[in-house]
Formats: sequence, structure tokens, C-alpha cells
Amino acid sequence: MVDRPRSRRAYLAALGSLGASSLAGCSSVEAVVDTQLKKFDDRVQWSTKVHEPIDLHLADGTLYVYTRDAIYALNAQSGNQIWETSLPKDDPDRACYYAPFTVTEDRIYLSGCKGMFAYSTDDGSQLWRRDDLDLFKRTLLIDGLLYCQTGHTLNVIDPESGSTNRNHTLSDGPNTGLYGPTYRPADEMFYYVVDTAVRGDPDLVRAVDPSTGEVEWDLEIPFSRTQTRPVVGDDFLYVVSGDARVDRIEENRLFAVDPELQELTWTAQSRAALDPPVVGRDHVFVASYGTDEAFLTAVDSREGTAAWSHRVTDRDGRLSRPRVGQSRVTVAIGGRQIHTRTIADGTEAESFQLPMVQNVQPVQDGERLYVAAGTNVWALDR
Repeated sequence: MVDRPRSRRAYLAALGSLGASSLAGCSSVEAVVDTQLKKFDDRVQWSTKVHEPIDLHLADGTLYVYTRDAIYALNAQSGNQIWETSLPKDDPDRACYYAPFTVTEDRIYLSGCKGMFAYSTDDGSQLWRRDDLDLFKRTLLIDGLLYCQTGHTLNVIDPESGSTNRNHTLSDGPNTGLYGPTYRPADEMFYYVVDTAVRGDPDLVRAVDPSTGEVEWDLEIPFSRTQTRPVVGDDFLYVVSGDARVDRIEENRLFAVDPELQELTWTAQSRAALDPPVVGRDHVFVASYGTDEAFLTAVDSREGTAAWSHRVTDRDGRLSRPRVGQSRVTVAIGGRQIHTRTIADGTEAESFQLPMVQNVQPVQDGERLYVAAGTNVWALDR
């Protein structure tokens, strides 16, 4: 763990990597830097140095940090390292593991170019490895079985041994995009979005029985180029479209699907969304994109009416998935800035610069916001 203070000179140097170094001598820019530094530094509770963080996961008071070559377990209150485990690499310059990794009560599951792994959350020891299974983009642990989705194949694995229980092929052709699965406990179903990849043809919301791999039903949604998995809410499934072509941005929609009635309940205006929406506090939050613009939108989750929509940045800068707290919603902008708005009316609560650049999704609990950039992880007072 490193000391929390960082000098103004070091901060200016870090901003140089953002393209601000040529202006560092200007008093107006220095004033902005001073303000941003104070807003960030005043909130730092602890800072721990790691190696190029890529993903964070918070569970039961432990912050798990996935980096280019290791997994760290940190005490979320103090930042002290509990354990560290190295990840096998085929190229030291390549990060070859998919985020997010899956964390359960006693295990971490991770997939990448060197296979699939299970690690102990107690000490980081490797429990098993499968060299023949790699590059899973979605892993779920349900009723004692590990479901791993890659391409059009759903693999079902024994989480204790790593042995294959069975697999199912869910294919609609080589050009079809299949996004999911998302599990809905109410009906014990997996849900996918199927991108038909044909302009003008509708995409599908698909229900699949995970025990058999059989398609239970398909529902057409009136748009193509959906690129994210469905999200489960209290009553609905939420799907957002993501056509980022300039002439199609305004055609994008947020859809609410009633899985019991197997029908589309409402639609709301969105823009191109490249990450799944987030449900919380009676709203659906969407991070979306216009032409060199990024927007954060809140929609009433029951009625589909827009609560508010605000442009977060008017320059190129991808937003992270929103993080929903008690009264605020937070996004990271292009891995260089944290931006927070109030849920009630969307007014800007705060915005501050990260000392280094790294596109890592922030995580939060009731007391702290955890962010990562460069080679550090910080806990910030909320």
C-alpha cells in the first residue's frame, strides 16, 4: 500500500498523458488541475499499487483486482493485500483474460487464452485448470453447475472438478450474434438477445431452458444491431440496441419485455448502447452515444417514460456501465474521469479527474467508491 498524497507536479505529469501537457504552463489549466486534484485527493481513503488493473469485483469486504498478469485480493477497508496469484501468459505484453471474472463465496472463475481456471478466494491457490476450454465471455454459477457461454455453445461444467457435465449448441448460423446468457430465477430460464445481422430484419429475445438447451420461445424486437445481453428487472427484461452508425443513432431504443406474457411492454428513446443497461432505484440507466457525444439516461422502469437524459461529455470518451447507489448514479468517462449525477433529477453531483488513464469499471459499496487507473487502486470516500 502506498501513501495517499500525490504531488501537484506528478498530477500535471499524469495529465500530460491525456494531451494536457502542452497547456500545463497556462494558469487557467493549472487552476483546473489544482481543483481536480483537491476533489480527488480529499476523498482518498487508501491507495494500493498493483500492475495495470483491468477489472474490479467487490464481495464480502474483499476487493478483487484482476490485472494483466495477476489477481489480487485486497481488504476493502484498509487496502492491505490479502493474497496475490499469478496468471499464466503466452505473451507478457498481452492481456489475455476476459473481464469480468466470476466470483462466488469460495471461488474465482476466469477464462482466457491459456484456458479456464478456478482459484480459491481464501488464498488465491489454483484449484483446477482446463486447457481445452478458453475465452468464455459469460460465466454463471447456478444450482451447483457452472454455465460458460462462448460463441453459440453453452458448456455446463462441474465447478468442483472442472469436468464437463454437458454442452448445448445454440446456433442460428455463422453470422448471427448471440448475447447472453442472463439468468432469471423467477422462471429458471436463460435469456439471450439474437442479432440476426441482417439490416431491416428484427432481432430476437430468446428464452432457453438451461437444463436441456432447448429454445422455449423467441420474441421479435423491431430493430437490428443489438449488441448486449438482456438485463433482468423485477418484472421485465430490458434490452437496448446499439447501432453506432451516424445515420442510425437516433433509431436506437430501450425495450422492456414481459417474459411471462412473452410480449414487448414498452419502448423508450435511447442512442447507441454498447453495454447492457443497469436497473436500480425504480429506473433503468443507459450509457449511450451520439456523434462524438456520450449520454446518461434514466428511464422509469415500470412505465418506460424518460426521467432525464443528460450529455455527459461532448467529446469522444466511452462511458462505463452505470453504478447505482442510494441516491446517485456514477459512470467513468473513457477511463480518465468519474462523473456522478443524482438519481432524482439527473443534476450533476460531482465530476473529477483520475490521476492516470485506465478504462476500468468503478465499483462501490455503502461507504466507498473504488476506482483503478495506471498502476493503482483507490478507495474514495463517497
